[in-house]
Amino acid sequence: MNAPVVSSGPHLISGTAWPRPGSTVQAWRYDVLHYQGEVEDIMPGSGVLWIREHGLGVRKMIDLREYHVRLG
Repeated sequence: MNAPVVSSGPHLISGTAWPRPGSTVQAWRYDVLHYQGEVEDIMPGSGVLWIREHGLGVRKMIDLREYHVRLG
């Protein structure tokens, strides 16, 4: 399993760098923004985090093997 990649602006952070609950993140796939919201829970051992989408209030699970996550 590859280490998750979290992108903060132009910098790529991998391994132990995880957004904290309360952080605002964007989930990108193939250079398209799919989700944006506030981190609620993280599960580093499984490579997933849960966000509450802005505007919709829907909770989404983001698999970091499928998405690049940008802070902000």
